[in-house]
Amino acid sequence: MKRLNRYGKVLLFLVLAAALLCACAVAMADTEITEHEWGSRKLIKPATCVDKAVYEYTCSVCGQTKTQEEGEPDTSKHDWGKWQITKEATCTEAGERYRVCNNSPEHHKQTETIAALGHDFEWIVDKEPTCTSTGFRRQVCKRCGLENKSETIPMTAHKPGNWETTKEPTCTAEGEQARKCTVCGTKVETKSLAALGHDWGKWETTKEPTCTAKGTQTRVCSRDASHKETKDLDALGHAWGDWTVTKKPTCTAKGTETRVCGRDNSHKETRDLAATGHDWDKGKVTTPATCDKEGVRTYTCKNDPSHTKTEKIPATGHDWDNGKITKKPTFTDKGEKVYTCKNNPAHTKTVTLDRVARPNNTLCAFGPRLEDSSSVLYPYTTDYWYMYTPFSVEEISSAPNGTVEYELVASNQLIVGTVTLTIQDGELTLDYRLKSDTIKVTLEFFTILNRINDLEGRYEPEILLDLAMTPREPINLREYFGDDDQLVLYFCSRCDYTYSSRFLNLNYNSQEHQRLLRDMRALMD
Repeated sequence: MKRLNRYGKVLLFLVLAAALLCACAVAMADTEITEHEWGSRKLIKPATCVDKAVYEYTCSVCGQTKTQEEGEPDTSKHDWGKWQITKEATCTEAGERYRVCNNSPEHHKQTETIAALGHDFEWIVDKEPTCTSTGFRRQVCKRCGLENKSETIPMTAHKPGNWETTKEPTCTAEGEQARKCTVCGTKVETKSLAALGHDWGKWETTKEPTCTAKGTQTRVCSRDASHKETKDLDALGHAWGDWTVTKKPTCTAKGTETRVCGRDNSHKETRDLAATGHDWDKGKVTTPATCDKEGVRTYTCKNDPSHTKTEKIPATGHDWDNGKITKKPTFTDKGEKVYTCKNNPAHTKTVTLDRVARPNNTLCAFGPRLEDSSSVLYPYTTDYWYMYTPFSVEEISSAPNGTVEYELVASNQLIVGTVTLTIQDGELTLDYRLKSDTIKVTLEFFTILNRINDLEGRYEPEILLDLAMTPREPINLREYFGDDDQLVLYFCSRCDYTYSSRFLNLNYNSQEHQRLLRDMRALMD
């Protein structure tokens, strides 16, 4: 049955209401009731997306009924139809579709976007690969034909065939087998066939051995007659007879004896018989020995008096007295001492005496002397003549190789070596060299100070060991002295030494040394 349209429903509602009113009027006329008493309602038709809900009421007096719409249409009660596509989606572009409500197609319509499908790629092989060449393929979209990428297909593996012998093995050389690809004929694998080895025959003597010469035996390979092997047969050796004396020995001359080989009498062997040697008597002194000359003793052979021999008698040697100093040694010159033999006063000898040694002296780097500077630099005085060496960090750093040398002075009078200061990358290293091995350093001491006053009246190296620094070990200047550019080297070691011609005399008042002293004093704080 076809559904009533909206206007038909309204007309039906009005007819039913009129009939109900007429019934109620009749009932009220009989019972003299002036109005209906409507009871509870009953849902006749639920609300839709376009119509309100319809309820039915019944009069409790007369039983008459009425219907009426209540509430509002329910927008959640659409009766949607199927989706209709207005634009198909492609790989790269979105599509569109819509649907309408069957209750009110002209008013209720829903649209939505269809997502782009995306590409559906597949590989298309343009060239199949083989074992000798690569292939080629492209990735293409099934929907739109878009080519995404292309690539080379690697060559396929060879297809090896059966093994074939390509080189026969010999006695000494390996053979070879190979397999070729059944598609392209390329040799794809090889393996070695082991050498067969020799098949030797029996040994045959080809040269007989003798007393002194080896013989030989030879054998031949049955596979290849050019393959031969030879081995030696040991020489037989001599079959010697007994020894026979052919020359008797004497005191001084050897004798000989001979023997002959029983296999070959041309083979002879001779050996010496040792000389019997002399039988010497006890000997006789023929020349007596003196202080400085050897004597002679002569021996005679008891077997043959014509045979004699002599031997030397050692000189008796001198018996020297305690000697007498004829020249006293000094620090710079050697002395002399003369000894006389008690056996023969004509025999004398002269001995050189070493120069006088200077023990426990000082080694100082050249610079101002403490005695000269005491009244100027600090409020106390000193009678020490030790030297100290003011220097500039900047001047040494900018010098060639960052190095400056100062003279090393012994006892304030002799230049005996050099002291080297090197400054690189903010680190100072001290080293020193001596001109002679006649100097023995007994106490090695140096230190670096901000100023000479920091010694606080202590100058002897023995009591300054708490300030000692180590030669040839770098000293970080900033760590010890901050940014102070003008520092003082106090090199004051102890030594024992004797004079050497390599030493130079120090002229402290020379123009050169006085100029250097002025420059050093100008650096003092």
